[in-house]
Amino acid sequence: MREIPRYSILRRQGYRVLILEKDLVFYKIDEKNKLVTIYAVVDQRQDYMKIIRGL
Repeated sequence: MREIPRYSILRRQGYRVLILEKDLVFYKIDEKNKLVTIYAVVDQRQDYMKIIRGL
């Protein structure tokens, strides 16, 4: 399932999120170059906002 993140700061930065069973995959899509870059795979139970801010 592909979704726009619920936090506006992540949306503004262009992140997308793939929700798996216990994990969240944060990525960005570069339409021009047809490229997907994965920035983080985190457990939903972690403080993932802190992790993403550190990228």
